[in-house]
Amino acid sequence: MTQSELIDLPWNTNLAIMQKFLLECSFVLSNLHTPSDEELTADTQSKSTSIQATFAKPKRMKFVVDDHPVSFDVESIQIVVEGARVGQVTINQITVLQGIDNPNLQPAFKELVDMLHNTDK
Repeated sequence: MTQSELIDLPWNTNLAIMQKFLLECSFVLSNLHTPSDEELTADTQSKSTSIQATFAKPKRMKFVVDDHPVSFDVESIQIVVEGARVGQVTINQITVLQGIDNPNLQPAFKELVDMLHNTDK
């Protein structure tokens, strides 16, 4: 089951919390590899939470994948932030890669969600 929630950042968003979350995401993206069969099948039935960015026009991005620079024209990028596959990255809803399993990602995401739900709009 997939549940989507559009995040609308209000004018008074705490930028420090947002920057911390983006920093943790960038750490996950800093070293990608082709996932093993074990990583791909890790507890597919458990609940997971992902964050996705979608671009109106493709953005050329370069990532290190399996120790080699690879360029993608990115239309969407999704990162699993909670669940059995933390750090799994899906580019353009097709290419699945495994990023660094960053233990700071989930707490930074929780802080962001708490901030967004507690902000007076």
